[in-house]
Amino acid sequence: MQKTRRFTTLRAGEAVALNMPDAYLTASVDDSPEPVRSQIKRWLKRPGPGVWICGRSGAGKTRTATAIALELFRRGEDVMSVWWPDCFWRLRNHRAGIISQDEALGWLILPPVLLLDEISSLFMYWPLAADFRPVLKMRAEAGRQTIYTSHISISDYISFCDSEASNYLSGFTTLNLPPRSANTRDWTRDEVYELKMIAGKMIQRGWLTPEEACLEVPRRIARLKQAPVF
Repeated sequence: MQKTRRFTTLRAGEAVALNMPDAYLTASVDDSPEPVRSQIKRWLKRPGPGVWICGRSGAGKTRTATAIALELFRRGEDVMSVWWPDCFWRLRNHRAGIISQDEALGWLILPPVLLLDEISSLFMYWPLAADFRPVLKMRAEAGRQTIYTSHISISDYISFCDSEASNYLSGFTTLNLPPRSANTRDWTRDEVYELKMIAGKMIQRGWLTPEEACLEVPRRIARLKQAPVF
C-alpha cells in the first residue's frame, strides 16, 4: 500500500515550520528512544552541521527527526520538512529536461533547517544521487543544518550513492535507532525484486546503460542480502 501523509505549516512569531508531518506534531525530544536521547540533547546544546538518523522501518526515525526540527523551530529557526517523493519527482523532471536544476533543487538549499525524510531511497535510484549532490554541497558550505532519516548508514550512503558525500557529511552526528520489535519477516526477496524492476525502468529512461546495471545491481543485491535496507 502506498504511504500517504498530511502536512501542516506552523508559525511562532517570525519563525515558520513548513510541511511538518501531522502525525508527529506532538513529537518531543524527551520521548525519543532512550539510547539516543542524550545524544540529541548534547547536539541541541551546540548544534553542528546536521544529524543523520539511521534505523529500520518502524524504529521511529521520522518522529525523532520531527522532534529535533520542532525544537529548533521553537528556538526561532525556520524549518522545512520534505518527504523524499517530493524530491524524486523534481529530480526526475530535471533529468527529463522539464525543469532546471535550480527549480529542482533550489528550494532545498535555502531553508536554515531542512528535514529530509528517507534519503536512503537513493540506494534504489542511485543515478539521482549525483543530481542531488548540490544540495549536500551547498547546504554544507552555507552552514545550514540538515536532518536526514535513512535506512542506511552514512558510510553506506557514501559507498552506494555518492562517493563525494564524505566531503559534506563528515561533521554530522549519527543517531542509530534500535528496532522497536524483533520482526523476523524477511524483506530481502521483495527488495531484490524491486531493485531489479527499478533498474529496468532506469535503463528505459536512459539513466543507466545495461552494462552499468549489470555491474552495479549485483553489488546492491549483495548488500540487501547482508542486511535489508528498507
